[in-house]
Amino acid sequence: IFIQCSVICFFNTVVAVVYNALVYITPSPLILVFVQICWASNHACPAFIYITMNSTIRREYKKMVFGRVSQRVEDTSTVKAISSQTRI
Repeated sequence: IFIQCSVICFFNTVVAVVYNALVYITPSPLILVFVQICWASNHACPAFIYITMNSTIRREYKKMVFGRVSQRVEDTSTVKAISSQTRI
């Protein structure tokens, strides 16, 4: 959990610092578009981190996306084969 939180906080901090630095400089429109895409991507980052690093969330995500996992059905009843004998 510590690693997950550290990675998420790292991305949040870097994007926030860059976004706040735009107050003091006047970047080109291309840089503004790039920073805005980074800011939007930052909000999707935790979902990918949780899916890749957390096994419980990954398992439930697979169930939700791919449907119910097929359960193995085992037949516990025993069938006895009756051999037929031919009488001469």
